[in-house]
Amino acid sequence: MKKFNLPIYQYTARDVTSGLVFWAFAYEYSISNSVSFIKYLIHHLISHNVDLSNITIQTDNGSEFCGAWNSKHPSEFTTIIQSFGMHHLTIPQRAHTFQADVETFHNIEEVEFFDIESFSSIDDFINKTFSYQLFFNLSRPNTYKENQTPWDIVQRKNPNIPKSICMLKPIILDKMIKPSYRESVYHVFLDP
Repeated sequence: MKKFNLPIYQYTARDVTSGLVFWAFAYEYSISNSVSFIKYLIHHLISHNVDLSNITIQTDNGSEFCGAWNSKHPSEFTTIIQSFGMHHLTIPQRAHTFQADVETFHNIEEVEFFDIESFSSIDDFINKTFSYQLFFNLSRPNTYKENQTPWDIVQRKNPNIPKSICMLKPIILDKMIKPSYRESVYHVFLDP
């Protein structure tokens, strides 16, 4: 990671019903990166005609999602989610089992992917993470989902949705932030 200056943080979104996974990477946890990730994901879902009104985004209570602990207003992350008609739910304090689905994926990816892969560049890293995401979403049967792939479940629930719903390429979120603002307190991001 250090040799090729690879990102050290992972942002993961997972559909609880199907197990479908989307991820992105970053050099820092920040609300700017969280906003970039959720906007990237939302635009992908919209491009596939997904009805956002029934979607709840669940996160922990990290400042990268909620902002300052003593804030009197919703964070930019929450505001973006709500502006698209979705809901943002935070888990109770210290209730890590509420995130079991995404943590299960983190364990699987660690064993099946990160423990065995090596990377030669940032491009190699992105290409291999994308390949693994495609494998996971399209080909890997999940025993806890009756040996179906996430795509099998998505297709059964909505046969009209295109397979490309599974193919959101991972990105480096920090690269979406304008370089002139990267070191400042106020992060300004570019829309995906």
